[in-house]
Amino acid sequence: FPFPDMKDPDTGGSIILAAKGDKFRRWWDLYGPTNALTSPDGLSPMKESSVIANFAATDYLDEHLPTGKDDSEGVVVHGKGGWRQWNHMDHDVTLVISDWDGSLLPSVMESLSNAHHPFTEVVVMRPPPEERPKLSLLQRAMRLLGGNADVQTVTSHTGPNTINVKYVDRLHPDYMDLCAAPVRTNWFMTTNSYHALNPKGVDLMFTHPSSNAE
Repeated sequence: FPFPDMKDPDTGGSIILAAKGDKFRRWWDLYGPTNALTSPDGLSPMKESSVIANFAATDYLDEHLPTGKDDSEGVVVHGKGGWRQWNHMDHDVTLVISDWDGSLLPSVMESLSNAHHPFTEVVVMRPPPEERPKLSLLQRAMRLLGGNADVQTVTSHTGPNTINVKYVDRLHPDYMDLCAAPVRTNWFMTTNSYHALNPKGVDLMFTHPSSNAE
């Protein structure tokens, strides 16, 4: 286990601690519940447990934690502090989607309707008309669903009731979508049309009220 910021005064190099795996395996062989070296009452000083979850270097929500067999059995978590679930009732968030030819958008739009997510608005950044391939009948129908070629309303079955999807013709190179997207909310996320929302849900994490980051 190297610790780059901790220097050995004798060598000037990083302090490296020996791995403890072999030592723990020897202890288990000696003191585990199936071995002879137990306490006088027959109880082993080392036990195996499945309620300790390793969340080291992991961001998680409370609902991500494993649960015990029943409500009375707790779970010990080794790792970072948890975050709060994003609440769209308190904070609106826009999803910015970079697109190029429109062929992948139907699956993205379908995932917006079916996946649980907090997005209240969607901005699709697309090439200008002269750079776009000819749209299929399905793509043209999607663009016209809301009665306007540039605005579409998607019904969400799991999140906010309706989501406004705005199509914006790029005036800058696609790598500028992050800066050029006309986002109205204080918060937004970016992705591209090669990705669809996970049907199991989209978990956005927010700081706890005590944090200065909120």
